[in-house]
Amino acid sequence: MKRRRIFAAMALVATMAGQAWASGDVTVAVNNGSVKVTGQNNTEQSVLLTTNMMGDLVFDSLDGTTFNGQAALTIGGFNQNLRIDMKSGTKSLAVFCTGPSPLVVPGNLKITATGSNTVLIALVCVKVVGKTDITTKNGNDAIGIINGEYEGRVKIATGNGNDLVESDDDSEFNGQVDVATGKGLDYVLAFDSTFFDKVNLKMGSDNDGVAVFDSTLAALNLNGNAGIDCVGSEYTTFVLPPVLKSVEFEVDANDIVDSANVDTNINALIDLIVIVF
Repeated sequence: MKRRRIFAAMALVATMAGQAWASGDVTVAVNNGSVKVTGQNNTEQSVLLTTNMMGDLVFDSLDGTTFNGQAALTIGGFNQNLRIDMKSGTKSLAVFCTGPSPLVVPGNLKITATGSNTVLIALVCVKVVGKTDITTKNGNDAIGIINGEYEGRVKIATGNGNDLVESDDDSEFNGQVDVATGKGLDYVLAFDSTFFDKVNLKMGSDNDGVAVFDSTLAALNLNGNAGIDCVGSEYTTFVLPPVLKSVEFEVDANDIVDSANVDTNINALIDLIVIVF
């Protein structure tokens, strides 16, 4: 399972590198320590966001997307909330640390995207002190939370489309986690993650899957809704027995990962990673 997990995380980055094309400007503004990032509607844009040694936010791109008219941008004075509104179009966003310490959001983190195009979000080595809200709409979206720490409540909502939500690599969630998906073949995967509070998963219609590996969950409430929905776990501790509603089968968790590779937009990129390496 270690190999599967690494490929899934790398595939998010590879997807972002392969799908984004230069288009338009992203506006970045600071107000009383909070930073707001706003994309353009109906454009294909990529955003790489990290910090430097001074703690400033550093913006760059995979594809030539500009920031306040510049190819790259450094912003100081960030000590509160981070709001990223990607707007509509094909979007990719990576928020990540560049050293051993995480990129810290001292307040709340809110990420939104609209429209029916694919949205890819990778949060790698990020610590959020406040609440986290991530909302996408009707594309085949992928959200990866890798080696992160989330102290407040986490809410993730995806619209229609074949969506993937994944936590990985020693991620810790101290508050309640709520994930809701729409119509489509959706998957929620957790590897090496610890959930200290309740996890509520509300899957949409169609056939969905939930797989948990090498993790600890205080409590899991899973509502599969319509469709043939499956759940599986491996080397996982449930402090309280899971509460399952409208779940047809409990199956091998590895089979669910295999199905996710077929049904989501990640599989071809995993094959590419295998060939390259």
